[in-house]
Amino acid sequence: MSLNAGQTLGPYKIIEQAGAGGMGEVYKAEDTRLDRTVAIKVLPATFALNDDIKARFQREAKVISSLNHPNICTLYDVGEEKGLQYLVMEFIEGETLAEKIKRGPIPMAELLDIAIQIADALDKAHKQNLIHRDLKPGNIMLTKNGAKLLDFGLAKVSLDSSAPGVHSITQTTPLTGIGTLLGTMQYMAPEQLEGKEADARSDIFAFGAVMYEMATGARAFSGSSQATLIASIIKEEPRSVSEIQPSLPAILEQTIAQCMSKDPDQRWQSAGDLKRSLQWISEGKITTKSGLIPQNRSTRETITMIGMIVFFLALVSVSYFYWERLSEIKHKSMSYILPPVGTDFDEFAGGHFAISPNGEKLAFVSIDTANLESQLYIRPINSLQALPIPNSKNAMLPFWSPDSRYVAFFIDGKLKKVLATGGPALTICDATNGRDGSWNKDDIIIFTPASSGPIHKVSAAGGESLPVTTLDTTKSDITHRWAKFLPDGKHFLFYARTGSGSGSEDDAICIGSLDSDSFTRLIPAKSTVEYANGYILFQRERSLMAQPFDESSLELTGDAFPIAENVSYVDAWSRAIFTLSENGTLVYRTGEINSGSNLIVFDRTGRELDTLGEQELQGAFSLSPNEQSVCVTMNDLSISNIDLWIRDINRGIKTRFTFDSAFDAGGLWSPDGSHIAFRSDRDKKIGIYIKSVSGVEEARLVFTHDKDIWLDDWTNDRMYLIAGIEISPDNWDVLAISTEQPYDTVSVLTGSYNEYSATVSPNGKWIAYGSDESGKEEVYVTTFPKPSGKWQVSLREGDRPHWSSDGSELFYLDNKDNICVAEVDGSGSTFKVGKVEILFSVNGVRPGNVYEVYNSSQKFLVNQNVNRLATSQIVLVTNWNAELED
Repeated sequence: MSLNAGQTLGPYKIIEQAGAGGMGEVYKAEDTRLDRTVAIKVLPATFALNDDIKARFQREAKVISSLNHPNICTLYDVGEEKGLQYLVMEFIEGETLAEKIKRGPIPMAELLDIAIQIADALDKAHKQNLIHRDLKPGNIMLTKNGAKLLDFGLAKVSLDSSAPGVHSITQTTPLTGIGTLLGTMQYMAPEQLEGKEADARSDIFAFGAVMYEMATGARAFSGSSQATLIASIIKEEPRSVSEIQPSLPAILEQTIAQCMSKDPDQRWQSAGDLKRSLQWISEGKITTKSGLIPQNRSTRETITMIGMIVFFLALVSVSYFYWERLSEIKHKSMSYILPPVGTDFDEFAGGHFAISPNGEKLAFVSIDTANLESQLYIRPINSLQALPIPNSKNAMLPFWSPDSRYVAFFIDGKLKKVLATGGPALTICDATNGRDGSWNKDDIIIFTPASSGPIHKVSAAGGESLPVTTLDTTKSDITHRWAKFLPDGKHFLFYARTGSGSGSEDDAICIGSLDSDSFTRLIPAKSTVEYANGYILFQRERSLMAQPFDESSLELTGDAFPIAENVSYVDAWSRAIFTLSENGTLVYRTGEINSGSNLIVFDRTGRELDTLGEQELQGAFSLSPNEQSVCVTMNDLSISNIDLWIRDINRGIKTRFTFDSAFDAGGLWSPDGSHIAFRSDRDKKIGIYIKSVSGVEEARLVFTHDKDIWLDDWTNDRMYLIAGIEISPDNWDVLAISTEQPYDTVSVLTGSYNEYSATVSPNGKWIAYGSDESGKEEVYVTTFPKPSGKWQVSLREGDRPHWSSDGSELFYLDNKDNICVAEVDGSGSTFKVGKVEILFSVNGVRPGNVYEVYNSSQKFLVNQNVNRLATSQIVLVTNWNAELED
């Protein structure tokens, strides 16, 4: 009978049923003596009268109790009550390997990590003469601390010659019969199916079938009936691993195949040998494509091996010249790149990876799947081991030095470089919102320091960056980005984006020079661009294109043609996700990119309360004063334009607020809710506009600037808009702009460092803002409108301050994206800062305000990024142009 919640077995109180094992039902329970959660396996009452099953159940207790291993489920207790026999084991939280495999093949690094742990567990059991006999994905649990081997209910003491020979097969979780062939049929070794005694090598066969399934996502053997399945296991070979997953190395395929040899004598002879082989593969110590690790063998096997070696040496000596000639022929090959164990590739903006010029290493950003923090890694292409770069959280868009010794990347508003062998990262220059780069042999780096504007150059040794291109106003250029040097180190390719949103028909791949700020539009396209081996690579309609190009005459010499399909693309960035080396190695991401964000409501504890609308490409947003509507910046890919939309919170609908073809963003409600101010580049200049929410009047221009602007606040008396204005790429100041004619301006915060994200207190006496004057981003408060005195509020760096509605609290984001709150008092002539505490962590969209505080500071509306973990694959192609040269 089944047990109900609240029932007790001895000192154990049943919580709920957790499942059914091959030899009993499993319950989650509480150990009332030790105050811990346990798992209880109970022999079903329907089987309790069968002496054979009871004997096997009792044997399971003895088997598990004799095993002490971190990858084997621990037995705590054995008991019997009211005719029920039960085992008490550790309660394991996680998912079974079977559940994980349902989602598809497991990346190689993770596969090896799991397999090494299970092989070690089997080695421990086999050394104690214990055979599992029912090894399968469903009996392997994956936890945060590693893999756990479960259910020794069918285990056999291998030296017990008196063990009965029984003949039945379990195909699913329950026991289907009583007899000899115990185990799950799909993973049983041929000798078991033939009724022979199972030994340690039978477990190794099952383990090979499990690894096959991890590698391919498919079972090694299948059949439409028991008879055809048995025949398949005994007589047929499974489909080769490389045929299903060509990216996996031959040595791993051979290791798995040797596990599943029909002849037990040809399998790995011990789980220990198998474990060491897997470890060597994981550590990259096996570099040949065909050699296996030696294991202990009989004299007959040793003689056979010697004969094979002699034959091989003779073959090599006879065919030396043939093989030498064959090695000179280049062949195109394709494989998949896997992230380090416990991480997944960052998918923000399409992901961040770059192949070194010599094609030997890959720099990439990966996210820890536990804490979702990103980090830059560098990994040799022929190794599974990746080197993490310290202090590289939120690194973006890496690129290499021409000698493949350094990697440059963007992080925290800076362009930095680091040795590929590791070490401290050194700052090259400021880059507020960098967009890729390229490094020539004269140690000149070209890059785009912000999301808009021209390409800059800077010495790789460090210094101030200077523009090398000029935006073409006749084409309405907005940004020049994705610059790549040609081999002469003087000319470079880049992408020019025009208009707003995701560009226009005037977008083009261009060619420029360090000697002049003029350039030539070369190829109509909206894409990143690379050059190597006489071809320019770019993307068009999700196809990666190659177009012949003469680097001497700087002219196209043929038509473009596709070389790869379904290459990932990020519309908002006009970015195709690929990278190219000088020796013909191509790396690209395939599939759709998981992009967009959700407006999510949280309480002060970080508990998610609600989601407003659907996942969309959303930027800066503003909550209306009555807290009923949200003005949000949205990228409408259907018309390639960025506009403001108003979302009605209660009705769940949205309406478009701006209709101009320009880039309209950063909407900000007036204190009375009647108007919205916003930034726009309409009329070919960047300005601040104010428009009535009712739509009865046209948007009016109140301020223009020759560089970038960002709106931060609207004072409660409606007199001033507070804006951040770009003085130079390395310097932003804060300005107050009158909302009434003649639209006077007042400089509020100025200096040689950056001030930004400014917001005025509800009583109008104080202004909170972010600044990097100390060398780190911190939140400060000073008087408004004329600064006098200064108080630091943030404790561990911070930006994006927000006042509570009564001015008694000041919220901000710290350097780990935690929303923090400080108790403040600005009622007197001096400002007071009290206790500061962390509320909860967010994953907000940047650039943008990230969050709003409302409902008397009890709720937070956050523009939360969707899961940044990769949902697509990264493909590695060696000798991508080999077929073009034939």
